[in-house]
Amino acid sequence: MERSIEVAAPIDVAFDRVLGDRLTGFFDRGHLLLPAIDDTVTLTGTGRWGSEVGQSRRIVLADGGTMVETVRTVDAPGATTYAMSDLTGPFAALFTGVLGEWTFAPVAGGTRVTWRWRLRPRNVLGRVAAPIIARMWQGYAAKALERIQQALGAPPTR
Repeated sequence: MERSIEVAAPIDVAFDRVLGDRLTGFFDRGHLLLPAIDDTVTLTGTGRWGSEVGQSRRIVLADGGTMVETVRTVDAPGATTYAMSDLTGPFAALFTGVLGEWTFAPVAGGTRVTWRWRLRPRNVLGRVAAPIIARMWQGYAAKALERIQQALGAPPTR
């Protein structure tokens, strides 16, 4: 699953702002079965979120579910990858977690921000549900990326 937008901010500003968000600002709206994010709780790491490999935080969802997000790689200001694990709530029976990636690339007038997700099905039911969740994720991602674009500005039209 992948979705991109372009923002007016330079690449370093976009990287810092997107990764530095507590998620409740950009992910405040759910979509269909994918809930909004209500809170994050730092578990490990002391720097700005997304700046250290191994940092982890618990994400608290509006439906009461939780997951642990752990930074896997940091290549500032171009990319970062993360894993979400320890799912609780409705999706825990279907998925062991998610592999995620943010990439940032300079474009005329700003930065192209791309968000990718790869579901990790737990079982055959998860494999069957994955395409349905992937379609829902597109709407969820569109809402979050819209918030990011509102915060960082749309680039000038070409």
